[in-house]
Amino acid sequence: MKYSYIRFFSCCLILAAVSFSSASAQDQLPTKAETKLYNKTISKASISAYNKFLNKYPLSVYSERILTLRDSTEFSLIDKGNAASVDAFLRAHKSSPLKGKVEALLEELCRCPLSQNVAQDIASANIAAYDASTMLVLPVRELERDCVFVIDLMPKDLQFNQMRLYSIAPDAAFSDADGSGNWNLISERAIEKYCLDPSMDRTIADGALSLVNVVGARMLKLDYLNWNSQSNFKLEWCSTLIPLDGSAQTNLMFYGRNMLNKAPAAATYSIEGQSPETLSLTGMSQELSYLFQGMNGNDALKPLSEADAMSDEAILWWLDKNPRAETSAKSVKMGTLKNESSLVSAFKNAKGKESSSRYSVACMDFRGYTVIVSQSKSSKEYSLIWAEPKCENKSLEKYIRSIYFDNDGTTLNLLYYKAKTSFKIKINLSSKTLARTR
Repeated sequence: MKYSYIRFFSCCLILAAVSFSSASAQDQLPTKAETKLYNKTISKASISAYNKFLNKYPLSVYSERILTLRDSTEFSLIDKGNAASVDAFLRAHKSSPLKGKVEALLEELCRCPLSQNVAQDIASANIAAYDASTMLVLPVRELERDCVFVIDLMPKDLQFNQMRLYSIAPDAAFSDADGSGNWNLISERAIEKYCLDPSMDRTIADGALSLVNVVGARMLKLDYLNWNSQSNFKLEWCSTLIPLDGSAQTNLMFYGRNMLNKAPAAATYSIEGQSPETLSLTGMSQELSYLFQGMNGNDALKPLSEADAMSDEAILWWLDKNPRAETSAKSVKMGTLKNESSLVSAFKNAKGKESSSRYSVACMDFRGYTVIVSQSKSSKEYSLIWAEPKCENKSLEKYIRSIYFDNDGTTLNLLYYKAKTSFKIKINLSSKTLARTR
C-alpha cells in the first residue's frame, strides 16, 4: 500500500513537470502578429525595421536572429580597417552576438609592431628615473596612435599605496617595428596601489602588464604582490584594471598567510586566505566580475574558512607585534580570540591542558605554528599568548617540551629543548612580562 502511494505520488510529480514544461513551451510560442511582423522585418531587411521589431518584441524567440541581422548590417557599414570605428561599434553594441568576432578584429588592428626589448629601450630613453627592477613596460597600438605604457610599482617619491603610470608616444601617429623616430613622454600620473596592510613595504609584479577589453572599454591589467621585507608571514595578491580614459580603477585582493614562508616571486608563491571583495558580492560590476574569473583560476590562492581566517589573522597579528619575543623583548602583547575562531575550537578539544587558580592554558601545533592559548577563569575570554613556527626537526631545532605554572598561578613556564641543552621563557599572564633563564 505504501509502495502504491509513493508510485502514485511520483507519477503526479512527473505529470506536473510535463505539464509545466508544456506550458513553458507554449508561453514561448510566437503570436500570429509577432510572426507576421518578423516576416515583414526579414523582407524589408533594414536597420529601422530591425529596431522596430526589437522594440516591440524584445523577448521574442525571433529576437536573437533579428539582433544578429541588425548588428551585422551596422557592422558592414563601418570601416573595418579603422580601429576607432571598430571600437566605437563595440561600445555601442556591448551585448551584441558579434562581440567575440569584433573584439578579435580590434585586437588584431591594435597589435603593436614594437617588441618588448624595443619598448624597454624607448622607456629607458624617456623616463629619467627608469628602473627595470620596478617598472613594467607594454607597447600598445591605440586607436589613433602607437604608445608605450610604463607602470612603476614602487616610485621613490610617492607613498607605498601609489604607483605611477607613464605614457610615451612617437611624433608620427604610428611607428615601425624598430621604434625609429622621435618619442616623447606625453603624460605621467599617480595611480592607486591596492594595499590593506600598512606594514607592507615591497611590491613585485605577478606576470606582465597587459591590455584587455572589458565591457567594451580598453584597460590595462596588472597583477602584483605586496609583502613586508622584514617578515614573510603575510602576502597580498592584487589584480587591477586601469581604464585608459583615466576613469576609476577596479581592484581585487586576496590576502593571508604566506604558505612558502619566504619572499615571493612571480609564479612561485602560495597564499592561504580570503578576498575582502567576496564579502560584498551583491551588485558586482562587470569589471570586478572579470577580475574574479582570473582570481578563481589562480591555483596559488587557497581560500580559507572564516574560522581559520580569524585564527590566522590572530597568529599573524601576534607575530607582527612580538618580533623579539624569543630573544630580547621584556614584555609580550597578547591578542583576544573570537569564540568563533578555530583556535578556540582547538583549545576546547586540546588534551593535557595546564591549569592554575586563574588560567587554563594549552600548547598546540596548529596550522604550521606552535601556539599557546589561555582562558581566563574569571572573564572566560580566550587569548593567544604565544606563537612561533612549528619545529620540523627536533634533533636540530628548538622546540617547546612542556609548559607549567609557578605557584603564583600567573607565571607560565615554557621549557625549551634544543639538542642537548634546555632553557626557559617565563610569561606573566597578568603583567604580560617576559623573562629568560638557562
